[in-house]
This record gives sequence, structure tokens and C-alpha cells, in this order.
Amino acid sequence: MCSLAAMTFARCSRLPIAFGFFPLVALIVCHSGSAHAQTCTLSTQPVIFSPYTSSGVDTGSGTVSVTCSGIGLLVSYSIAAGSGASGTASARYMVGSTASHLAYQLYTTSNYATVWSSTGAGGAPLTGGYLLSLGNNTSTLSFYGRIPAGQNVIPGTYMDTILVTATY
Repeated sequence: MCSLAAMTFARCSRLPIAFGFFPLVALIVCHSGSAHAQTCTLSTQPVIFSPYTSSGVDTGSGTVSVTCSGIGLLVSYSIAAGSGASGTASARYMVGSTASHLAYQLYTTSNYATVWSSTGAGGAPLTGGYLLSLGNNTSTLSFYGRIPAGQNVIPGTYMDTILVTATY
């Protein structure tokens, strides 16, 4: 089974009074024949980056909530993140209004050690699960974003959209 959600990352560069707007939309719920009668959906809160300055690293965190309903026993899930505009999860970037790029990365851990992607894509998905569910069960997992220092970018708004897929 899988659920898909899209998230948009946005941030403003070198504009100290600008704040990003981060829309999130749950898109699709897929069902397959599994041993448990569960339907799961995703909702997300993306990373909110502060205005970027090339002299420092910018970090933030976001969350993915997985809500499953129905009867489930020993339910596990993994939540993979797509590659976004860059086409590769190992080198993500946001695109500015002038088509310039601002490199960033998403991680599964707060020490920025593991890139959030899918299994076998140079990183790892977020994972979770629960023993028993007889109704609704919601779990919230955190992920972390980082924009490296030293990027010479044109001031403006930079965005990327990541497809998030839950397999359960």
C-alpha cells in the first residue's frame, strides 16, 4: 500500500523581512492486497528556512504525519522522499525565479548524517510502525533540512517540490 503527498519548500534569499509560504497537499491513497485492513494517509509540515546568507549554514525541521485507520497488527511503514527539481536525491536544489539554484538537502536525523530518500537511492526513508491498531493511529516523524554556506545566489524566492511516498 502507498500514500503520496507533495510538499513545496520555499525560502527567501537575502531578504531579512521575507517569510516563506509552504503549501502541503495530500494527493493520493493507494491500496494493495496486504495482510492488514489499513488505509493510511500522509500530511506534512515542510522545513521552514530563514533568509539565506552565504556566510552561514541554514537549518530547519519538518514533520510527516502518518494516519492509519482500520484494523492492523504489526504494521510497519517507510516514507520515501523524491528528488525534486534536481532529479537526484543526493544533490537537491531549489529553483529561484531567475532560474538560479540554491543547494539544500533533507535528512532523516538531526545530525544530518543520513539523506532522506528512498531505499537504494543513496540515502534512507523515514520508518515507523506500531503493534496494534483497532481504529485511527497517527504517528509523526521529523525530518531535517540544511542549506550549506558559501552559495552565491541571486536574491529572491527559491522553491522545490518533493514527492513523499509511504509504503505500508
